[in-house]
Amino acid sequence: MTLENFRKIRITLHESNAPVLRKLIAKEGDRDGRELEIQLINRSVLENQSDVSLRFYWRNLRMGNQGIENFDVVDRSGGLFKVAYPTSMLNAGNVSCYVQIIDGQKITNTRTFTVLVEGSGFDAQTVIASDDYQALNDALIEVNRYQTQISNILDDLKSKGDNLRESERTRFEQLFNDFAPKIDGLQTQFNEAVANLTQDSEVITARTSTETGDSYDSLGARLDEVETMTVLGSHKGYFEIENGQPRIRLEEI
Repeated sequence: MTLENFRKIRITLHESNAPVLRKLIAKEGDRDGRELEIQLINRSVLENQSDVSLRFYWRNLRMGNQGIENFDVVDRSGGLFKVAYPTSMLNAGNVSCYVQIIDGQKITNTRTFTVLVEGSGFDAQTVIASDDYQALNDALIEVNRYQTQISNILDDLKSKGDNLRESERTRFEQLFNDFAPKIDGLQTQFNEAVANLTQDSEVITARTSTETGDSYDSLGARLDEVETMTVLGSHKGYFEIENGQPRIRLEEI
């Protein structure tokens, strides 16, 4: 069971100058609770209103607010349109209204009529204030309860983080102690390799004569060559200075 017809108030307009004689009443606090239906009749002829649209203009005389609402089409063949009273209109007092009819390029406004919005019969502001105060108290209780839970979660996360850092620090120290001897051993091997590399480099360099530029396959080969050059046959040769004059002295071996 629906209450669609229960909520509808219908006005039939047969000409633009026709007054709205029906007493229209709405109620403060309604929400889509009442619908105004307008049926357009061309004098006494019911015609299809295929190109017609309607607008509802209203102004609350006590509050001073106003607005415009578009009618919805119910049945164009019967010229029937409807609009729900907007919530902002439903403040207690008289509301001055008229309907604007748009037919192609033509605009026609009906005569003004009044909708009486009855008050709710009690102090809505006091109820709202009371409800807001209770809602605020409930919200504060909920916030406090959730804040306690959040604090517990943060404390737990901090504790786990501290434990994790301590565990990782202990693990790092253990790994460092395990690898430290190996690192020291590698450092020693590296130092020895560098020392050996320096000695080998010196030996390789000594294979080449800086005087003649001749290179030898080994340091021993170069030493033999030097010895051969020094020993002439069965004599040893010496280079010496006597009375300021250079001379070569040979001694038999």
